[in-house]
Amino acid sequence: MANGTGTYYHHEDLLSTYRGQWHNDIQEGFGVEERSDGTKYMGIFRNGKKSEHGKYIWKDGSECEGNWSDNLIQGPAKYVTSDGRCYAGQWSKSTIQGVGKYTYPDGKCYSGQYAEDVKSGFGIFTWSDGRRYEGFWVGGKQNGHGWFSDAKNGKKVDAQWDNGKFVKDNAPVEGASVEGATAGGA
Repeated sequence: MANGTGTYYHHEDLLSTYRGQWHNDIQEGFGVEERSDGTKYMGIFRNGKKSEHGKYIWKDGSECEGNWSDNLIQGPAKYVTSDGRCYAGQWSKSTIQGVGKYTYPDGKCYSGQYAEDVKSGFGIFTWSDGRRYEGFWVGGKQNGHGWFSDAKNGKKVDAQWDNGKFVKDNAPVEGASVEGATAGGA
């Protein structure tokens, strides 16, 4: 029966190696699990599962660090992709769920609510040129009431959106425009 610190080589499905702490033949405590597909997890194991705090690294260099429960990302975590996108916020069962901030390498940023990996609820999307949408989202697109402001003229438009498309201006302001206000799936 394994107790203490040791290494285990697993040869079913994916070849994997676990180096770390054991209790009664179960991964328990800090450990490092490496798989033949190039993925790696470093962190806490409880009853043989990724738990509490840990960091998972994919073959392409993307990584996620934060809280885990029963092998799933759960609670606050930070995910950084190999191309530089970054999400920091809440997760539930390895799905972006709750409030978080997603930044893009080109300077765009979304800060707000998510449901099942997509923008949903209230959020603020800012483009790198200063344009900004503050309002409601459904299925990853602007939907319902929102405000769009353009950095060029400083005007703010109070408007309605449907499925990512501008529908109507609630309170027309001279010189204000919603041109370029669709964030879509970004």
